Amino acid sequence: MLPTGVFPNRLKSVEIKPLYKKGEVANISNYRSISLMTSFSKIFEKIVFTRLIRHLSYNHILVDEQCGFRTNSSMYLASNKLINDILTSLNNKLLVEGVFCDLQKLLIVLILTCYCHKCTGMAFHVKDTI
Repeated sequence: MLPTGVFPNRLKSVEIKPLYKKGEVANISNYRSISLMTSFSKIFEKIVFTRLIRHLSYNHILVDEQCGFRTNSSMYLASNKLINDILTSLNNKLLVEGVFCDLQKLLIVLILTCYCHKCTGMAFHVKDTI
């Protein structure tokens, strides 16, 4: 499966369930979906994820500031670095500007699209994209 880039259709079936986050129960935006996959699919996903992260790290494709799914990295560390950089700049009497946007789902789609595009040009062949 890894050399061909094809994952068997029989193993692509998942059960998607809504998971309540917070807020008004009747509001659909207060839920997120979770996918229940077969054990084999989950193991295969972990193998591909591990190999992909190793490849991206080895080839310095991800910037150091990329957080969220990397080991020894978290959003707390990224926030701490941002605050530290802002305070250092202010102490050095530099102008500090910031643009903060809540792009939630759009950001996920953009990141996945960019990575799929990058992977296609690097001997990773993405058969089914978003």
